[in-house]
Amino acid sequence: MRDLLNKLKRENKLVEIHQKVEPELEATELAKDDTVLFHDISGHKVVLNLINSRDRLAEILGVKRKEFVQKLSWPPIHEYNSTPTYKVKEVPGKMPDDIIMKGENLTDLPILKYFPEDAGRYITGGVLICEYNGMRNASVHRMMVLNENKLAIRLVPPRHAYTIHRMAEKNGDDLPVAVVIGVNPIFLCASCTRVPLGEEYDYASYLMKRPLEVFKLKNGVKVPPAEIIIEGYIKKEERAKEGPFVDITGKYDKIREEPVLEVSNIYSREDPIYQGIIPAGIEHKILMGVLYEPIIYKACSNVADVKSVLLTEGGCYYFNAIVQINKQTEGDAKNVIMAAFSAHISLKNVIVVDEDVNIYDPLEVEYAITMRVRWNRDLLMINHVRGSSLDPTVAEDGTTSKIGIDATKSFRDI
Repeated sequence: MRDLLNKLKRENKLVEIHQKVEPELEATELAKDDTVLFHDISGHKVVLNLINSRDRLAEILGVKRKEFVQKLSWPPIHEYNSTPTYKVKEVPGKMPDDIIMKGENLTDLPILKYFPEDAGRYITGGVLICEYNGMRNASVHRMMVLNENKLAIRLVPPRHAYTIHRMAEKNGDDLPVAVVIGVNPIFLCASCTRVPLGEEYDYASYLMKRPLEVFKLKNGVKVPPAEIIIEGYIKKEERAKEGPFVDITGKYDKIREEPVLEVSNIYSREDPIYQGIIPAGIEHKILMGVLYEPIIYKACSNVADVKSVLLTEGGCYYFNAIVQINKQTEGDAKNVIMAAFSAHISLKNVIVVDEDVNIYDPLEVEYAITMRVRWNRDLLMINHVRGSSLDPTVAEDGTTSKIGIDATKSFRDI
């Protein structure tokens, strides 16, 4: 992360604020969408909006902007599962020399409150790592500060962290976990990408083109180096109210009873840089939404010759997808629509276009819809299907209606 910050500083893409800034509300207002390094929030350094554009994401991954879905969708799984280059490397012995124990008090960290009606201060840029019975998961979850050593953590069913916690709880065990804040941005991206259970570390190694080095904490969890490391346990059968909290749509998510993480140790570098992610900000949308594009791309490629996928800004980079295909037969587009909905259940709308349409230009997409769609033939509506809890139009039973539009040229019209 520090290497990226130094690069941004050399390129005049980093805003630095040296005056004292309050951890509640003020940082959000000052940062907006810029990458900002605050030098004094409760005496600490804090960075916001580190990955604040698609171009920044592509740069971090070392690919062209329009190619990163292919790179993330088609990693050579057989290669990184068998070649030592892409295997995780455990560093034996003690913790790295530049990481020291700082106690167990969360109030010593510059944890931010982002918006006035948030229930409290939230960790938003931390990667949760949990290990249990040979299973491991690394993923990003919001965590609300309850007191000096407890957090309420939003675990979303049926994702891997939720499943592992439920398994430990069923067996009567606390779940050993760690929260790493200020990690290598590639590891952060790997943790936000939906990969098979336990493959986040190998996947990060593949993206970095070198082994991810990890070391073991006292509770047995293996973690990569980070600016700040929180060690603890998600307690069995302990819940606390979490929320309200602004989610990706910019609206407040509801209050829920969520598991409680009890902190046992906090470690950090001597002068750590705390990383936060502004709720509903551009970085939140990119990490939560854009990294679904490779999943959609892979699923749709099973049924058609897919060239690219885009989750649109107007759909919060989450709900509306455009899929570009090389159409081979009639019906390809509808198969793609169904595959896209199955890959990302939160999608509401899917538009399929031909190769000659620039999916990054909404005018070209609109033109394709206007000139190529016959609504009685090219519209696919699916009713009473599971939607997203973040969608305000979803019914009380969690279902919604979804629309797919085939905006490709018909071979009959050529």
